[in-house]
Amino acid sequence: MIRLLHTADWHLGKRLKQQSLLEEQQLFLDWLISCCLEKEIDYLLMAGDLFDVANPPQDAEQMYYSFLARLGKETNTKIIITGGNHDSIGAVNGIRPLAAAWNVVLVGEPFPEDPSQECFPLTNRNGEVEAVVAATPFLREKDFRLPEGFEGDIEQRIAEAHRIHYHRLADHCIQHFPSLCHVAMGHLFADKSISSDSERQVGTMHGLPLDIFPDSFAYVALGHIHKPQSPQENRMIYAGSPNMLSFSETEYAKRVVVVEVSASEISQIESVPIPVFRKLYDWTGTFEEIQAKIDQFEPPQGLTPWIKINVREEKIQGNECANLLEMIQKAQQDWNGKAYVLDHSLQFTGSSNAGTPTAGSVSIDSISPSTIFAETLRQENYEHWETLNQLFQGLVDELQQSEGGEA
Repeated sequence: MIRLLHTADWHLGKRLKQQSLLEEQQLFLDWLISCCLEKEIDYLLMAGDLFDVANPPQDAEQMYYSFLARLGKETNTKIIITGGNHDSIGAVNGIRPLAAAWNVVLVGEPFPEDPSQECFPLTNRNGEVEAVVAATPFLREKDFRLPEGFEGDIEQRIAEAHRIHYHRLADHCIQHFPSLCHVAMGHLFADKSISSDSERQVGTMHGLPLDIFPDSFAYVALGHIHKPQSPQENRMIYAGSPNMLSFSETEYAKRVVVVEVSASEISQIESVPIPVFRKLYDWTGTFEEIQAKIDQFEPPQGLTPWIKINVREEKIQGNECANLLEMIQKAQQDWNGKAYVLDHSLQFTGSSNAGTPTAGSVSIDSISPSTIFAETLRQENYEHWETLNQLFQGLVDELQQSEGGEA
């Protein structure tokens, strides 16, 4: 028997609205080691987007290296890591000289001409080979191997390139490991998948057809989509991102997937929930409704929760921008560091008092002080408002000059 743990999309080093996620990412990695011990995991399959950017920050790299060293020292778990669309080949393959000592397999780039470089036999704790994994990273256009004369649009080219690649890997596994359980890894957008606003669009507007994976693969460990889901139940599965990477991910639980292989076939698939290390809240409503949420809010234990406030009002009354900023400032004073408003927006869905359509959404941070001041004067019908606005603009210009051009 072999136990595999499927995870993906760690995005180490990511920042959300300029705030670092390293604290919760470290807590996840600590939990992951405990999970590998508790579940007696033999192989950890990480299906791409190890880092958030191609050249990750040093603190993210250090956290990753420390995790690998701890996993090798504290557990019997081996790890196979493939690159995602956020990863550079160098960032994934960079520690290959140390990989064998840490029981790590790194596949930062595909090998279209040599399937053996992507296919790895998996042994159980008795040293018997019981499964094989085709560990394929994200395929870029330079990796495509299409038949001569193939015609088709970009989406057809991408789909056909993936189909050829995975069929070549499947043929290799069938030829060299005919009686074993065959597992595939992929970092892509599959058909019937539901994405969130935190994934980067890659290659195609539509999902890749599921038949790019031959039936010989008993399990397909997918990465790229951050919401846990199964394009094909009990066979093709997205583990999802372990930490919340945007406010759009607050509505569903995070998980890893434990896959048990017994007698060279999949015997069990278990979804294991990941603890929430930092709560994100996405509040939408009128000023009155948002104020009620603030009044009733009790900050939870753990890392400081982050909140996004979306005010939706029908009409502009005159001081909404200033009112929102004042509401946020007072809330954070009352919370005394136990919660933080990370993002906010203001939208008017009807018409202004003057009958001008005002529908649309705007981030308060994107509105200049001059615009807020001018709109307030206009709405309140101040006498000589144009002169007052010119005087205010002069003060803003003077302040910008004194602070090196920064507003």
